[in-house]
Amino acid sequence: MPEALRTEAFTGADEQAVEHMLDHAERVREANPAEALRLAEEACAAAEQHGIAAQVGRARHAMTLALAVLGRHKQAVEMGCKTLRAYELAGSNGHARAGTEAELHEAIGGAYRALCDFRNALSFYDYARTAAARAGDTERLASILKAIGTVHATLHEYAEALDAYMLALDLMRAAGDTRGEAVIAGNIGNVYAQQSDHRNARKYLLRSLRLKRALKDVRSQAVTLNSLGLVCQRLGKYARAVTRYHESLAIGQLLGDQAVEAAVYGNLCALYQESGDYPGALEYAIKSLEIAQRTGDTYSEAYNYHNVGFLYMKAGDYDAALACLHKALAIWEAIGDQRSAAPTYTNLGAVCYRRGAYGEALEWLGKSLDVARGAGDERDAANALCDIGDVHYAMGDLPSAATCFEQSRALAASLGHRRREGEALLGLSDVRREQGYLDDACAHARAALETAGTIESQEIAYKAHHCLSRALERKGDHRGALAHHQEFHALKERVFNDTSDAHFKKLQAVHEAEAAKRDAELYRVRTVELDALNAQLQRANQRLEEVIREKKDLLHIVAHDLRNPLTALLLTASVLEEDERIAALPDVGGQVGTVLRAASRMELITSRLLSSEMIESDELKLASEPVEFAAIAREAAAQHAAAAAQKNIAVTTAIDELDTRVCGDAGALRQVLDNLLSNAVKYSPQGSTVHMTVTAGSGVVRCSVRDEGPGLTEEDRRKLFRKFARLSAKPTGGETSTGLGLSIVKTFVERMGGRVWCDSAPGAGAVFNVEFARDTGRT
Repeated sequence: MPEALRTEAFTGADEQAVEHMLDHAERVREANPAEALRLAEEACAAAEQHGIAAQVGRARHAMTLALAVLGRHKQAVEMGCKTLRAYELAGSNGHARAGTEAELHEAIGGAYRALCDFRNALSFYDYARTAAARAGDTERLASILKAIGTVHATLHEYAEALDAYMLALDLMRAAGDTRGEAVIAGNIGNVYAQQSDHRNARKYLLRSLRLKRALKDVRSQAVTLNSLGLVCQRLGKYARAVTRYHESLAIGQLLGDQAVEAAVYGNLCALYQESGDYPGALEYAIKSLEIAQRTGDTYSEAYNYHNVGFLYMKAGDYDAALACLHKALAIWEAIGDQRSAAPTYTNLGAVCYRRGAYGEALEWLGKSLDVARGAGDERDAANALCDIGDVHYAMGDLPSAATCFEQSRALAASLGHRRREGEALLGLSDVRREQGYLDDACAHARAALETAGTIESQEIAYKAHHCLSRALERKGDHRGALAHHQEFHALKERVFNDTSDAHFKKLQAVHEAEAAKRDAELYRVRTVELDALNAQLQRANQRLEEVIREKKDLLHIVAHDLRNPLTALLLTASVLEEDERIAALPDVGGQVGTVLRAASRMELITSRLLSSEMIESDELKLASEPVEFAAIAREAAAQHAAAAAQKNIAVTTAIDELDTRVCGDAGALRQVLDNLLSNAVKYSPQGSTVHMTVTAGSGVVRCSVRDEGPGLTEEDRRKLFRKFARLSAKPTGGETSTGLGLSIVKTFVERMGGRVWCDSAPGAGAVFNVEFARDTGRT
């Protein structure tokens, strides 16, 4: 704003000077709200000095909006109310005033929302909604409806939230506002998830993700991926949930977005604690809590105090658990959010239960159940009922315990909440055993074991074996009791050997003492026949541990060594593709597109490999269609040449121009060549050459990839093409080696009717060859 104009306004010049000042304040408000506020204050002083009521109202209006952008919400509310009074005194055209009042009421509602005064926020939003409709401002009306939906969702008023969001979605779709439609679809998906309507949740979240990908809105994709992860988690699809979470986390870390990181860490904490990995859960909870405290996110802070308290409870550190849970409860009560406080009531009850304070435990758990039922939240009600059942069981009130466990099981089963269903079944097994109904006890324990297998929960599995062992012992089936008792110990040790924190082993002290007593009795009645059975079971357990370790290695490799770098590559390429400056550079734009296509193809391959059934069974389906092998080879060599150049390695090709068509799966063929070229570059010294040839003749197409690396020893040749094989050669550039590449090559080549072999000697490099029958058009 020119200095002359400011002086003129203060000296009582015409109204136009004040108007210019307010126009400038409006233009700079988003980029420089402090400057906008200063200009509006000067304009207001000038208008008040000269008694121009209309301009006083407009200046206060501008001050309200600037204060809201600056985060000075209490002052924004006060100034907004003064502005409304100024407008009433000035009077204005009805249509124009409706638009102005809609904007102002929306700003005041937003300030109340930021102050967590949600009822006042809704009051002002409702007035803003009416004013915007009266003014015919559909864009603002959609924005206000979105805000109304968000406040209702925060208050757990999900039906009202959906009503507002659906109206906003229709308006944005009609207006062609793709970005707004994507956001609202995501919000609707989140509300359905809160209602445990996972089908609709997934439907709207996937719709949101498709729109955001079309818009190339990377940051918003992270938010939706995190929500999709939560839906997968609620459905018990933990592997898929982890994939979604890590995709979201990679975006957040790439963009430096702490809000995304905190949200993902919080959900990962919940997932890891559900799967029984408590040290991993505690690590993520503390990370999320630290971010929430740095950013002043009160809700996240309370949520993470709750999680940390729960994990300390699992560790047996009850004082620390109570301290964290009471901090969370204080925040929930300070902002008047009883709905969010319900899980904290539950965990306070759980701590009291573990301390033997059963009366206090029932009091806290009763509060949690009342809140859940009042809000119509069957998921939390199922949780509370199961915990109340535990307390009644500990008090010896078996009928009450059975009633609570059965109600919890039925609710959990109807919601697809498999973990809680399994825990309720374990409780029913204990109750029926103590009541003498041993067949029922065994049936409930076996149902819990089946549930554990469905959700891959080793914790529930070993507890189910524990229940079966005790029930069968009561029935006099000592052989069956021993078998399940050994499974119980094997699984329990596997769970707790994976945890390095001694605190979490304390949690099992009581169970260990009880197990020792039962061990003494079981071993006292053991016979020679049972000794032989035990030896057989030990051998089977050793083999099972080897298989499980191999699976865990595979999951670790895909989750960490493949997925994270691939996600980062995709995101970086997407960002570069969106950059107009990069696109304007000669040839660069096309290369970025090539990178993005290659990374997308690898993402598809990685997704296939995540299914263990596809690798270990005959369910891997490959296409059988004519494919031009030479074209795939050229594309693969071009891509790997860039990576090789970073190690000063040349990639040369000699590709036959004759017909090199083969019958196979294009994606699988490309992965075969990618693995061979990647290995050659990985193990070649700097300054060397990797040479690829493709020849066609005698009814076959052969591709050979030769490197100048250290070659293979006899021991290497014996292990070649095995899963997770570690060869003597080491990567020359510090690259990682999963031991999977050549195994995948062999599987794909042989399933497409080809053969693969290696010619090599120590110190003479290696030549990997793949050969397929030429496609003659009759295949």
